[in-house]
Amino acid sequence: MRKGLLYILLAAVIFAACCKSPTRPGDQKVLTVSIMPQKYITGQIAGKAYEVNVLVPPGASPATYEPTPRQLEKLSHSPAYFRVGHIGFEKAWTEKIRDVSKNMEVFDLSEGLKLIERNGRVDPHIWTSPEMIIGMARNIAKALKKIDPENARQFEKNFQTFAEDVRKLQEKMHSMLKPYREKSFLIYHPALAYYSREFNLKQIPIQVQGKEPSASYMQQIIREAKHKNIKAVLIQEQFGQSSAKTIAKEINAEVVTINPLAENWPETMLSITQKLVKTFKAKDYE
Repeated sequence: MRKGLLYILLAAVIFAACCKSPTRPGDQKVLTVSIMPQKYITGQIAGKAYEVNVLVPPGASPATYEPTPRQLEKLSHSPAYFRVGHIGFEKAWTEKIRDVSKNMEVFDLSEGLKLIERNGRVDPHIWTSPEMIIGMARNIAKALKKIDPENARQFEKNFQTFAEDVRKLQEKMHSMLKPYREKSFLIYHPALAYYSREFNLKQIPIQVQGKEPSASYMQQIIREAKHKNIKAVLIQEQFGQSSAKTIAKEINAEVVTINPLAENWPETMLSITQKLVKTFKAKDYE
């Protein structure tokens, strides 16, 4: 019933969009992105001339979210939509999003980046790595130069400044994590594969391919965690926590909340790093 109503409203948005230009005269230009971290990055590159419309709000899961008619109406005024690349809802909604505005260009921010693929699936969490975020920002700058060539020089300048800031944070994170190379950590939703690759860590996910772990897999995780004396289980507020808490209880570990989907990307990355370092510093960690 809900989906039926959503499709009716979507059709109304598409009809209204056909009668409008992508941007409204006198209004601030609108760029649309999928998730909150993209809002921060896009804002850094685009500057104050653009408003950034985010489809997945704080607290929602990008794997299953459905954009609201109000968001789609706002999307109809966007000259560009920046998709992360391989998030679940993007795959389901990209064609419908294209239908909202035939004049809108869709840009894949994972284009040209070194992606992680397992069992035929691309890991979508590219924004959790500083190296990958620079690549995403470069793709944003390239896209903005295409849709707004008059301001190309400013976009390039903004990108260079952003990249320099990320490099400084990257160096700090490398310094913090250097003593813990090859260390393992437990996490419910496997959001830190690119982070782990960059900083030479091992992510052990509880959730596999979007599904709750089987009893046998949970026992396997518990044995591995005890062997490595892992002291914490990382969870996200957007996902269920029961199996993570069960494992944490079995291995006498702390449950630590992280939020890779928060808007303030530098603050988020530093916070995750600090929490991991605290975990690795725990007594008798192998």
